[in-house]
Amino acid sequence: MANFIDTNINQTVFLDINFLDQLGTDNFDFYMYTLLNTDKIIDGFLSRYENSNVGRKAYPPELLLRVIFSAYYRGITSSRVIAKLCTTDLTFMALAVGTTPHFTTIANFV
Repeated sequence: MANFIDTNINQTVFLDINFLDQLGTDNFDFYMYTLLNTDKIIDGFLSRYENSNVGRKAYPPELLLRVIFSAYYRGITSSRVIAKLCTTDLTFMALAVGTTPHFTTIANFV
């Protein structure tokens, strides 16, 4: 009888991923991340948030912009597909910093 390596797909695996390393250093996603981390670009968005005392914590606008711009750059415009990419694609996971915005959050932000 043959002796094969166990290939059980029904198992949990811990992946040690550094999101910034995942972006790389010389591509569109990295430069967009760097650009959107400057406060001057985001100031117009920050003044519109009024949830300091009530409600759920909001996603930072730079996070949503990173995810949306990266998707649009790739020709993806569906908010449902963008939300799915935040759970399945490592680049989008890195841009969303491991969070998973709902598709309605993305659509409302756009």
